[in-house]
Amino acid sequence: MKGGGALLSLKNLAAVFDGKSILDSLDPDILAGEFITLPGPSGLR
Repeated sequence: MKGGGALLSLKNLAAVFDGKSILDSLDPDILAGEFITLPGPSGLR
């Protein structure tokens, strides 16, 4: 992607699991060719 801007911008992501905040105000910018993962409980063992 020319210009260096984000291909995808996510703003103010939040998640609650079992009454507990597990993500609060996450603002990732994903550039062309990049990927991100957010592992859940099974991905952390």
